[in-house]
Amino acid sequence: MLKKIILFGACCLLGSTFVSGQDRFRPTYLAILDSSKGRQLLNQCSRIVPANVKGFWQIMPQDRSLLERKFKRLLTKLSRQWGVGSNFTTFQGYCFQCVGVLVHRKRFIYISGFKMNPDDLKYDDYKKWESEPIVICDGGADVWGVLLNVRSKSFSQFEYNGEG
Repeated sequence: MLKKIILFGACCLLGSTFVSGQDRFRPTYLAILDSSKGRQLLNQCSRIVPANVKGFWQIMPQDRSLLERKFKRLLTKLSRQWGVGSNFTTFQGYCFQCVGVLVHRKRFIYISGFKMNPDDLKYDDYKKWESEPIVICDGGADVWGVLLNVRSKSFSQFEYNGEG
């Protein structure tokens, strides 16, 4: 357990990885949740989540590749929106949980992003972040969600949590 915490801390300090020469971003902490966890991930208490979700689908390796290709665009968009000094300039220390959602018969990937530090691992809610949805009330702009349209490869419905 101590090794996991140390490794997690080291990775948080290093931030996320950009693959050189490509427009690709590989987050250090990216969890593709089972589609059965979708409803739970959308049960956020202080932010608006996508409406009209009619079902969930399992994200496959090619979908993860799409995420990695489009994450950098999201990072750039959020950096411009929030400014150079914001957490969005690098996504350093962020974890991402993703689930496939169906809205009006279209496939989207819902991305839930949140800041986490190694100390958070001592809390039961965070110990299984790779397989269990994390629901955080409040947290402001450090906790957010966004939809990625699989077909158009565009982002929409960016929402962050309320302040507590």
